[in-house]
Amino acid sequence: MKFNDWLMAQNERDDAIGRFATCLQRDAISPLWSSDLAVYNQYLAARAVTAEIIESFALAVAEWKAMAS
Repeated sequence: MKFNDWLMAQNERDDAIGRFATCLQRDAISPLWSSDLAVYNQYLAARAVTAEIIESFALAVAEWKAMAS
């Protein structure tokens, strides 16, 4: 499963990953159209997000990679 597809399915969670997914789904310019993690890094850098958001992204990537392997 591609990262963006997996992430879009996480918005019902009551944790940092769920909040991250929900924030991206509410942002009209979020990179949910892409499965490229570099695109997400560029988006987060351009948005000057908080450390909490960056940590949530890292947690999401780690969980997605663990699930994919």
